[in-house]
Amino acid sequence: MKRIVLLLSVVALGFASCSKSEEALVEVTPAPNVVLLRTGNIDGAISNFTYTGNKINERTSGTKRYIYTYIGDLISRIEYINGTTHKDYKDFTYEGGNLKTYIQDVAVNNYKTKRTYTYNENGTVTYISVSVDKTTGAETSLGSGTFTFVNGNFVKDYSVSCNQPVTGVTTNNFDYIFDNKNSPYKNILGFNKLITEIEICSVNNFTKETLFNQYTGNSGTTRVITYEYEYNSDGYPTKRTEKDSNNVVLSTMLYTY
Repeated sequence: MKRIVLLLSVVALGFASCSKSEEALVEVTPAPNVVLLRTGNIDGAISNFTYTGNKINERTSGTKRYIYTYIGDLISRIEYINGTTHKDYKDFTYEGGNLKTYIQDVAVNNYKTKRTYTYNENGTVTYISVSVDKTTGAETSLGSGTFTFVNGNFVKDYSVSCNQPVTGVTTNNFDYIFDNKNSPYKNILGFNKLITEIEICSVNNFTKETLFNQYTGNSGTTRVITYEYEYNSDGYPTKRTEKDSNNVVLSTMLYTY
């Protein structure tokens, strides 16, 4: 999958793909009567999750660690550490309980990426993206877009982006169809506010992704990915199989709770 970055590949939540590692035992603080994702295994690459109550503390995969910081019940930072030296950050600010700004700081880059969100009366969320020079603070436009939500699910992402210097624009139109079962991330506190990540902010599981991509002067291309699930008795997925339009398996995800 390659636009959707799960939290497990992520991610979502997103700085790097998971590396393959042996499965480890995880000590957690139980959250009584709450179903929480404990491990995710995508084609042998295993991620382990630890919690305090239903607040996520950390996700680990091999030498990679994702550390979560909360302010109240909202996630304010995700820190990515690979080994002992490489550190990246995602910082989140909120307004009225909704995500207002998202800033990604990748250590090796001389700029940060910033996205600012506006919540509209029709239920859509519009955003603008800029790069911010780490030295001067100067901002450069990267594009804009609109998210659409229905019944707690992220069903559409329409975006227009541009390279610098501007030689043309790329238009992406993602459409999603969902099942009526529980998302494995549903009960992790604060995940529903992280609308930067389609999968973890939705209450159900997407079963189909359709992407139409077009660059200035081109007719555009369409890609369709489908997802098949197996569920436990509580309606949470235990297995997800990702397939392309030719029914070729692209990945398999296993979940434990």
